[in-house]
Amino acid sequence: IAATPIWEDHPRWSLDGRRLLFRSGDTLKIADVGSNAPPRTVVESIPGLERVDDWSRDARHVLVSASTAERRYDILAIDLQAGSAPAGFATTTATESFARFSPDAAMVTYVSDVSGPPEVYVQEFPGAGTSQRVSQSGGTVPKWSADGSRIYFLSPDAWIMEAPVSRQRGEISVGIPVRVVPASGQDFMPSSDGRRFLVLESARPRSLALVNWRSLLPEK
Repeated sequence: IAATPIWEDHPRWSLDGRRLLFRSGDTLKIADVGSNAPPRTVVESIPGLERVDDWSRDARHVLVSASTAERRYDILAIDLQAGSAPAGFATTTATESFARFSPDAAMVTYVSDVSGPPEVYVQEFPGAGTSQRVSQSGGTVPKWSADGSRIYFLSPDAWIMEAPVSRQRGEISVGIPVRVVPASGQDFMPSSDGRRFLVLESARPRSLALVNWRSLLPEK
């Protein structure tokens, strides 16, 4: 009997570029780049594991998206240093995914459809604090600026949006999002200075037009 193939995907780099954390079936593994040693398993059997969303800069915390019995998604947080089991971070009856740590890992931005269409939210980490809505008319695939003062996201009308974010005394404040650049793609990555964006676009469908096709018909 042939073995069932195991999906290994969603790699995330460590800050020093020496390690890769990735999903291997329902487990998490870390590979040491440049080493011949096999990847080591760091978390065993996460039920419903679908994707690795992010790995904190200090390499301690991981955010993953896991499917639920209702075929929705929850965001789970894992403390690799403590070796504890995955804990719920954003777990409602809605779908939450695309989680990203702020540079200091004090906040997490993610996408939820709790209010209807997918919207971008931000919440303190760790703990189950109150979430703040970032987008106003839909949004997905949020990313942080290098200094953690802004959240970028894609709007439904194909723009990269930018919203200022601040945190003082445990309170998160979010400003009004503004348009930055048009981007009709599926994903993007901001540069460290926030002035350029690398955009992943879908392949455009191609059409074939045949001109003067009657001349190819057999003569009667």
